[in-house]
Amino acid sequence: MIAARQAIASPELIARVPGPWKSVTALQAALPHNVELAKGRLVIPNRGVTFELSIRPMDRDLPKIFADSNRRRPTPNELQQIQNAQAIVYAFVSIVQGASELYSLGMHAFGCRDAAVVCRNHSFHAEFLAVFLQAVALDLVPLEDGTMYVNELAGPFHVTAGLCNRVQSSSPMHNPYGQWRLTQSPLK
Repeated sequence: MIAARQAIASPELIARVPGPWKSVTALQAALPHNVELAKGRLVIPNRGVTFELSIRPMDRDLPKIFADSNRRRPTPNELQQIQNAQAIVYAFVSIVQGASELYSLGMHAFGCRDAAVVCRNHSFHAEFLAVFLQAVALDLVPLEDGTMYVNELAGPFHVTAGLCNRVQSSSPMHNPYGQWRLTQSPLK
């Protein structure tokens, strides 16, 4: 397995992300504190991750394309978030529903592990997993193998690190960083 901070050769991903920004300065002001815009690149310094960035005029069809590709029809609030480009993780990451679990594919684009959670309520756990993935991508939660992740609505989860075994290593969706396995812990 590759260490989380080690540089790797990754497939080229092209994402079109809509937004309300009128200028590059406005875009830079809207970025989270740990994300930088420098010389045509989007940089997450504490992850050692950079993305090429090409800013183009607004494509009026793009919000509908995002909405149509989502795992379910977005609510009006989510549609507004898409139009404001707050859902950047969704541009790179898919949440897949299995028979008894949900898992992500694509977090390697952020230099992070994917995640999986056993679930009984797919819609509830899909929202939980989406929030978890956003927190991981933005480096908002420190995670190590064996730690606990606590979500206000879902409760505590035991976090274990593992290898990516969902797709072959030759696939562009293979995550060389591995996977977080989230197991809900009983409240004590």
